[in-house]
Amino acid sequence: MSEAQRWAHVDRLLGDTTLDTTVRLAGLFILVFAQPLTTCARLKLTDVTLTPSATTIRFAAAPIKLPPSIDQILRRHLEQPAVRAIYRPAADMWLFDGLMPNTHITESNLARMLKDIGIAPRAAKEAAARQLSSTMPARIVVDTIGISLNTASKWAQESGATWRHYPHLR
Repeated sequence: MSEAQRWAHVDRLLGDTTLDTTVRLAGLFILVFAQPLTTCARLKLTDVTLTPSATTIRFAAAPIKLPPSIDQILRRHLEQPAVRAIYRPAADMWLFDGLMPNTHITESNLARMLKDIGIAPRAAKEAAARQLSSTMPARIVVDTIGISLNTASKWAQESGATWRHYPHLR
């Protein structure tokens, strides 16, 4: 997936309010933060911290402050009642509910939803991960998006951004 294609998908997910918030958020988590479907599907409500001024989400060790446009979609998602609310316990724990009570959405269902709107999840994740690895040190990529240090380092080298000068900047 090219950078132009990636950002076109991001623009659509940010602006198209006719799309379900689940597919919008999962797509944005993949396209912007290089998250795999597994992580998106298994996000818990406790991975999200809301304050009046900001929202953070924890994909790995370090929480990430969401940009206002994604924050707004996430808040809208949390305000919506579950489709089958009658079957849901009051304290459901998943950010993206599954078909059965107390279950999260499946990766295959998320993949289908994304493919239905023209987004190939694996290609999107890899494009985002390569871009992130080229713009920040591998250790920060590892702590924020949860990929392995070897993978982050490999992608940084492939992009020409080895970050050898980083220790001098700290």
